Amino acid sequence: MTVSTRGRYALRVMVDLAEHDNGEFIPLSDIADRQEISEKYLESIVAMLSKSGFVQSLRGKGGGYRLAKKPEEYTIRDILEVTEGSLEPVPNLNNADEGMRASVCREMDMWRGLYKAITDYLDSVTIRDIAGTEIGQYDFVI
Repeated sequence: MTVSTRGRYALRVMVDLAEHDNGEFIPLSDIADRQEISEKYLESIVAMLSKSGFVQSLRGKGGGYRLAKKPEEYTIRDILEVTEGSLEPVPNLNNADEGMRASVCREMDMWRGLYKAITDYLDSVTIRDIAGTEIGQYDFVI
């Protein structure tokens, strides 16, 4: 399993939103500048995240993006499955019984074990875990 740039950038966007959360919407241009990612590329990523209900968006002046839930409510698996699709290490792992060689595939239990290890680990890590103590550091009043 290889995580694409889209998946890695989606995680960076979610962490950035968590770290800079002050209840307001954050302009995409701010995220793009901080993360050094093309704003145009981020538009497609936040569209996916918005469609999945992970972020809220607001157009116009004062618009931008913010997390729809608390950072600890987003697992890394959830985000990667939205951006990457299946995290299966081999094709059709969950439909292996339908494959022509499924009945004789001696490696199937090993592949299922690997998939379980991947998903268990990614389910155990949240955006809050990655952002860590950074969350709220930008919440100050001048």
